[in-house]
Amino acid sequence: MSRESDEIHTKPAQPLKLGDFTFSPQTHELKDENGLTVHLRSQSTDVLAYLAQHSGALVSKSDLIANVWPDTFVTDDSLVQCIADIRRALDDTGHRIVQTLPKKGYRLVAASGHDTASGITSRGRFGSASVLIAFFLAFGAGLSLVVWRATGPEFAPVDPAVLNYPLPEKPSIAVLAFDDLSQGENKGYLSDAISEEIITRLSRFPDLFVIARNSSFFYRGGSADPRDVARALGVRYVLEGSQKKAGERLRISARLIDATAGNALWAESYDRDLTDIFAVQDDITRTIAATLEQNINLAEYDRLLRQPTESLGAYELVNRSRAERLKFTPEGNQAAKVLSERALALDPGYSEAYFSLAWVHINCYRWGWCGDLPQDQALDRAFGAARRAVALDPGSGLARWVLANATMQSGDLEQALAEYDRAIALNPNSAGVLADSIEPLVYLGRTDEAIARIRAAIRLNPHHPDWYLWSLAWAQYFAGDYQGGLASIRKMAKIPNLARRTQAALLVRSGRLDEARAAIGTLLENAPGYTISKQRHSIEGKFRDPGAAEAFLDDLRRAGLPE
Repeated sequence: MSRESDEIHTKPAQPLKLGDFTFSPQTHELKDENGLTVHLRSQSTDVLAYLAQHSGALVSKSDLIANVWPDTFVTDDSLVQCIADIRRALDDTGHRIVQTLPKKGYRLVAASGHDTASGITSRGRFGSASVLIAFFLAFGAGLSLVVWRATGPEFAPVDPAVLNYPLPEKPSIAVLAFDDLSQGENKGYLSDAISEEIITRLSRFPDLFVIARNSSFFYRGGSADPRDVARALGVRYVLEGSQKKAGERLRISARLIDATAGNALWAESYDRDLTDIFAVQDDITRTIAATLEQNINLAEYDRLLRQPTESLGAYELVNRSRAERLKFTPEGNQAAKVLSERALALDPGYSEAYFSLAWVHINCYRWGWCGDLPQDQALDRAFGAARRAVALDPGSGLARWVLANATMQSGDLEQALAEYDRAIALNPNSAGVLADSIEPLVYLGRTDEAIARIRAAIRLNPHHPDWYLWSLAWAQYFAGDYQGGLASIRKMAKIPNLARRTQAALLVRSGRLDEARAAIGTLLENAPGYTISKQRHSIEGKFRDPGAAEAFLDDLRRAGLPE
């Protein structure tokens, strides 16, 4: 649909309120809550304009393609990319504004009753005389949202608890303003900086729906029940906390609450020296953000285990797939494949579903967990899914992460490191990306750098999964720190079966041959078909020093792994 096209001119359309944004079907301008223009690619703007003309109605893919690209042949990929652009611009991570109706099309959901004079949305359930107006009042270093209702010539505050929203499909969280417990001149020392920075860092995780500070900070200084806050803001999780400066020490306490269940999932306190306040703030907020992601993922998986997969949406299927994949078993990998494919059937434009599927194919290629798929085709499929994930969401650190790993499997280590660095730049708070990025460093012989990086990931996420320690032990083996590697193995809560290879090699180098053979014996009980040949396939052509790979294989032979 060109800018000059007059095919869909209808009666003059009023601006639409799309979440915190406003779109004018007449001028094709998208503006944020501050009135600033949000840039969209030309074709994405045309798609949004057509959806806006049919706001609230189902619009089929064929209808969109015919009207947006009337004289051009395009595939569904062009449309899917435009939908992803629009969702990114609207911060619509939960797909609540641009909804996908599987095998049918899309629906744009705009707020009703828009006041074109003021640009403020009124909500029908308050009646025609009630108009909600958001006033942003200054509080120290930040802003706070206060919601009012017009009740005639005067305004009276509205309790936000009446503003109930349905829970988004993705895990949703509100970060409340941290209480300042400092005394005297120390009070307000960091103001809202800690809470704001946590919100900013959490917003980089594409699988989290994070409430904007303007809404969550409404509750500053109050004693609202977290369950009431969650109900008001439409979230499942609430983070609350406090900060206290005493002399040259700072203590930050934080608590994550599952408001729908009414219980605390995690709590931690951080004591730091205030020698460099900005470094302290960065250290604490990064650690909290990384730890929250891990704990929310675990809570979500526990919740989803209690639901039949037939009732799960696309996000939930991907999260279930992740948990299956991280079992590091052939059965778990096959279950992850089925769940990822089901998610894509529900939402073909879902980048994270392709991210999950790419990992499945990487595991197939690397470990031979392919089912009916020939192993030599798996890497091509992994690249295809990873590149699709990046194309759908170029700003996703997750998508770049899986592309980096696929690139590493191909043996292009320098390019893999470049992709890892891109993924880390997109989300420096993802300890998982940082931890996984050590593998090409080990292959390149840069083991000291690899160990420093994995230790940084462990500091960033103290509640890390066991595979971090597996990676550390593996790097320590190639660095010659065999006792350190065994110490890392001992710290694991449960040793994944494949980690017993690293354990066995470390035991061989430590002169504990009987224990090494016992470790390989346990591995073979759980994976009878595992051999030296399969191990060689997973590392072939990757080590800059081929002698390092052969030494590892020899240690596994001595431990009893068959050819």
